[in-house]
Amino acid sequence: MARVRSGWLRWRSWIRFQHVAMLLLAASSILFSILLAGCTTEGLSDLYLLSLSYTGSASSAADNTITNPNVSSAVAGLAGTGSALQVRVGYFGYCLIHGAIKSCSSDADLLAASLRGMDWSDPLNMLFVAKSFRNDTIFSGLIFISIILGIFCFGLLSTFRRRTELQVGSDGESEHERLEVRPFPSRRVSQSALILVLVASIFALVAALWQHLSSAATSTMAGTVMYGTVSGQVGAGAMALGWVGTALLIVVAVGLLLKILSMRVLELINQVP
Repeated sequence: MARVRSGWLRWRSWIRFQHVAMLLLAASSILFSILLAGCTTEGLSDLYLLSLSYTGSASSAADNTITNPNVSSAVAGLAGTGSALQVRVGYFGYCLIHGAIKSCSSDADLLAASLRGMDWSDPLNMLFVAKSFRNDTIFSGLIFISIILGIFCFGLLSTFRRRTELQVGSDGESEHERLEVRPFPSRRVSQSALILVLVASIFALVAALWQHLSSAATSTMAGTVMYGTVSGQVGAGAMALGWVGTALLIVVAVGLLLKILSMRVLELINQVP
């Protein structure tokens, strides 16, 4: 037990800030990659931005702005035959769910053909709505930029110098004292890494807000336009991946900023006569 404890303490003594930051950057890139892959296969069908499903009934609130109250009943009549179908959409894929059967693809036209082949009914064209949402509303470029900038920052952090050991003693002494020296990382490299992770954090934050707001707005609008015959749901798993990945980037940015400021303070202290 003592040997295990000693080994753990020795291993922990070698862990530095850059190692933790690199781990967080890697975790953020992995989370964003999983988010982008949502709905591309049946195994990732639960990672969706927006889900549309038929409710089987219509609801129309009494409002003076409704000039044709018969529309809701007409829409309900159309939607009645497709009450078992659910459409999920991600950044690069769609999933059709009918009971226990799932069919996912990155090509909406291919899924539409499979709908006809399996005799599944989509009377209100929810697949078309999902395709329009993906093509016209969401944008994956910001997440790709965040991943690339995070990788560059990872590379810069890997150049931080590790600790070294120096032997200190007089020329006539046979024994020397070992001192650990932990050199400061390059200020230019640290500042470059900070800029990269800051920009990555900003892009990731905008992307997370964008996907959350657009999914929520489309979900509400779909239910309203279809008079309650269609129910929209925001994907909690995809939202969590986006926000957690963004939070990890922000943590790295704050840590780098504090490290640079602490290095600056120590340099000023050393300059004091």
